[in-house]
Amino acid sequence: MAHCRLTIVGDSKPSFGTFLASPLFVVRAILPTRALAVLLAIGFFDLIATVWLHAQGKIEELNPVMAPLLAGGEWPFAAVKTATLLFAWVLLAKQAKKAPQEVRQACLFGSAAYLALLGSAFFGFRL
Repeated sequence: MAHCRLTIVGDSKPSFGTFLASPLFVVRAILPTRALAVLLAIGFFDLIATVWLHAQGKIEELNPVMAPLLAGGEWPFAAVKTATLLFAWVLLAKQAKKAPQEVRQACLFGSAAYLALLGSAFFGFRL
């Protein structure tokens, strides 16, 4: 198992060499909890599946906010959906520095709700 040494320089920030030497440090900075990674993965799966299936004419968007965007084409829908996911990621990653447990719980709850909605839309589950 490799060990990484954290070097503190001047104002207590990790040095650039440490940043490059520690992939785990980078991953933790980007995705402070696995629950956030799960929520984002579900969101991007939904984005890709929706665009792909809509392009083939197999589905209609049920979300009344996103349906007009998708009616205008897959690209506007994908751009807004991606921006929404990135905005949520930035907000949750920042908040995780202050309250990691609360962010983890919110992401787990959001993931469960997202999967329930996806299940009802794609597989005909009744909520």
